[in-house]
Amino acid sequence: MLALYDNYCPKCTRFASWIRRWDWLRWVELKPLRDTSITDPCFDLSLAQKQLASLVGKWRYGYDTLCRIALRLPILWLFLPLFFLGKVTGVGDYLYKQIAIRRTVLHCDARHCKV
Repeated sequence: MLALYDNYCPKCTRFASWIRRWDWLRWVELKPLRDTSITDPCFDLSLAQKQLASLVGKWRYGYDTLCRIALRLPILWLFLPLFFLGKVTGVGDYLYKQIAIRRTVLHCDARHCKV
């Protein structure tokens, strides 16, 4: 599974490093969104800049990507019923979007950082 995270977002970068640490089976390939060029016509860059994006046959965004990651990390398998419940009720999508809206996006070059 390919997952793209926003490497201009400190929270997203920490989450990606957490996934790398716990992905013992190497089932999740993480790439930074801002440093990767995707030529797939089905890929929505503007949505990917707001939410996690993943590719397994079809592009998914946000909470769907979080669920896909949970399926591939054995340490999270205990929580799969909660992920499923969040998906079925819509609470997972709602909470994910609330967190995504409140995240900080930084862009740093050689001289300074912009928020």
